Amino acid sequence: MTRGRRGRERDGATSEADSRPLSRRAVLASAASAGVGLGAFGALFGWDGPRIAPPAGARGTAAPGTTGDAGRPGDGASTDSADSDERPARRSGSSVVGANLNGRPRRLLDGHELIDASDTRWVRAFLDVREKQASATPPADDPDVLALRQVARERACHLVVSLKWDFAARWGDKPPMAVPRPDSAAERDLFRTATECLEAIGADLDVVVLGNEPMWETRAGDIRVDDPPIVGFTRNAKDHLVRHGDHGDPTYLVGAFNRNDSDRMRERVYPQFYEGMYDFVREDGDVDGVDLHLHFVGLADAEGMIAAAREALPDGVITATEFSPMWRYVRHVAEPIGTSESGARFARDHDLPPTTTAVDYFEAAKRDPRSPEEVAAFYEAMPWYNTSHVADVCALFDDYGVSVGTLGFLAGLGMRNEDWTDDWAPFHINMLFQPVLMRADRGIEHTALPPYVEDYRARTG
Repeated sequence: MTRGRRGRERDGATSEADSRPLSRRAVLASAASAGVGLGAFGALFGWDGPRIAPPAGARGTAAPGTTGDAGRPGDGASTDSADSDERPARRSGSSVVGANLNGRPRRLLDGHELIDASDTRWVRAFLDVREKQASATPPADDPDVLALRQVARERACHLVVSLKWDFAARWGDKPPMAVPRPDSAAERDLFRTATECLEAIGADLDVVVLGNEPMWETRAGDIRVDDPPIVGFTRNAKDHLVRHGDHGDPTYLVGAFNRNDSDRMRERVYPQFYEGMYDFVREDGDVDGVDLHLHFVGLADAEGMIAAAREALPDGVITATEFSPMWRYVRHVAEPIGTSESGARFARDHDLPPTTTAVDYFEAAKRDPRSPEEVAAFYEAMPWYNTSHVADVCALFDDYGVSVGTLGFLAGLGMRNEDWTDDWAPFHINMLFQPVLMRADRGIEHTALPPYVEDYRARTG
């Protein structure tokens, strides 16, 4: 399926709709035809129920209290089974996967061996607009911008860029701020910074997500109210980018949405936000769909989130620029590995006390890195670790027409200095390359997680 782009106003001029095939949008168009943190954030980002169940008859549903195929529970309940079985054949227009670098794509600067070793064709990152605005570095020289420019120009990677506004100042040392009033100097300054950063990448962008995680990154008074200011701000941001931006002809998406399968989140905590954003997508000819961040316990949770978006936007583009079973892993990383037969065997084989926890093992590996084979064997021995995670989630993507998913790409050497024993969210152990734990004698490109990398390569497009 090919799709022409609608006419758009740029600096007051309107172009005619273009019916030519748009190759950089082909993956998104064909598929469309068919919480983060612990401790203080745990109560906000943790799980609650009930949630949207997969549609009746969807693969993986089962009777209440039973387990469907691939270890999925019935009625959207979470499970700790990490098993998977054979999936149906991929349909035409199936999903692709790529690399998620989040806010530090600079880690790829002048080092494309990881892109090459993994056959990566899609790269996603967010640009923290307020952080870039406060920086003394011009956008053209910003290391994150430079890294995106390099992978686009030198490795022909498709780019997905999310604009992070972080008005709530949840991360970094910026102060909180209210969402700027429409057409205020503060709004214009933020839009100018965003536009300059996107233009400075110097390549046509495939996808621009008009936010990062607005549910977490917006103050309650600007999102949990009637007519939320963040919705109007997002509309204005899109208008500015379409009229004044010079970054190609991207697919514009709203989001990313977190935990959108939760009745409580959709109907009681953020009802006006969800309604306003979905109406924006349905009404605005320039916006094609929604981005999701899928962090879950069981696959049924992930399926519920995707199903909720597909129910709201039957023909819309859906991407998932983050996906991990982090909430599953956080339940188990402090358990003694000897509590399971496979874990006890691993402990014996590697002269570890059976009381060793996963966190203990990771901390030791950060101090004395292990071979990729040993780290893979450790994960294989943990009954709570799903070594088929990439394949399992991509099968869900196929089922619901998710266009692109991006996997956490690099747990780098700098993470060896982090403390994983206190209030740690274990996103790192879901990443494709894990030199934080592995020896890199043969080069950092040989630190890909063996259980993931072949499934990843099979999906890079």
